[in-house]
Amino acid sequence: MAFNVSKVAYRLLTNIGKTSLCISASNRLVYKSFNNVNTSSRAFTRSLWYAINPTMNGGVSVPPEIGGISGHSKLCACGCAGMHTEGDKELAQFLEDEIKLEKKNQTKGEAQEVDDFTKSVSGSTVSLSKNDNGEKIVVSFNVNHSVEADEGSAEGENEDAESLMRSYPDFNVEITKESQQTLSLRCSFSTELNEGEAEDQQEEDTFIIDEVSIYKDTATDKVYTVGSEVMDGDLYDLLMNMLEERGIDDAFTDQLCDLATSVEHSQYIQFLQNLKDIAKS
Repeated sequence: MAFNVSKVAYRLLTNIGKTSLCISASNRLVYKSFNNVNTSSRAFTRSLWYAINPTMNGGVSVPPEIGGISGHSKLCACGCAGMHTEGDKELAQFLEDEIKLEKKNQTKGEAQEVDDFTKSVSGSTVSLSKNDNGEKIVVSFNVNHSVEADEGSAEGENEDAESLMRSYPDFNVEITKESQQTLSLRCSFSTELNEGEAEDQQEEDTFIIDEVSIYKDTATDKVYTVGSEVMDGDLYDLLMNMLEERGIDDAFTDQLCDLATSVEHSQYIQFLQNLKDIAKS
């Protein structure tokens, strides 16, 4: 019986030794593999993914103490990588209401047309062009920073009536001859009148010439420009007559203003829509 106990004990000690050797060899293999791992590899990235999703790791949970991640980022309740704050939600809701209001107040129908000119709109920029008696006439403007309150729109209405927003953009008139010489006149709306000039408002031009230049083919910074403030008064009047003979008069600028107001309002509504999309994304 003693011999049998010794034999059993001998076999038990032998198995323990073999197990220790296997564990030691396994540890060396794991250590060697860890030293050789490339942390930028797909395998390492996937290991992080399993750490984030312990239930997908064969049912084995990886505790945070040894590298597991306790949960998703709390920036967004829906689990995406975006950041949805309470302020974002309030902004998106405000913009949704604002867009509805702006669309309700938007001018019905398509953007206004200008008589005898072909219209081209690209974002905030607008170009009007026509060919007349061998000349090419192009009127261009940008509606950015062009909106003012139209105080006159509320005249005759109650005092609480809100003034309408209207676009008065600076615009450039280019008259190109067959010789490819171009006369360029930079113009702006004369929206400010002194109180003493109110009686003469009907005789005032709705726009003024700010500066004049002449170039061939392409305008560059080297082209000389004359400001109207230093220009001879008779020369200024003759240039205004020149524009009027080509259809650039008060009636034209009224239509231009209507077109600019329509384009600017459409651009503003699109801006609100884009901002709402950013707040919700």
